[in-house]
Amino acid sequence: MFFLWRYERIPRAPFTSCHYSKNVWAEVIKRFDKQGIEIANLSDKDIMLGIVRCDDELFVNHVLLVAKQYVYYCRQKSSLPLIRVLDSKIKMIYQLETIIAKSNNKMSAHNIKWGKYKVQ
Repeated sequence: MFFLWRYERIPRAPFTSCHYSKNVWAEVIKRFDKQGIEIANLSDKDIMLGIVRCDDELFVNHVLLVAKQYVYYCRQKSSLPLIRVLDSKIKMIYQLETIIAKSNNKMSAHNIKWGKYKVQ
């Protein structure tokens, strides 16, 4: 079962230590590579606290935050995380932020954050 710890009260690193979440992070790195964002690997610290050594840190850290939220949700529901669901969540956020940026005349800031994003 996904994220099942029998004798631990509090999981040590639920976003990073489980086999299923490791697969999610490997897929996230592949997605970043497809977007033209080079991230060699994600350490536990990067996943938990975010990345500051990246040109696209706003976009990268937003994706990491959404992925952590999704992994946590899957853990609570005892279901496996699916990368296509994560892709859909990111796409929905992109579309919503595009609408908000247009209505607030902030497309330049929006394009800085989402400039390399390509819909999957």
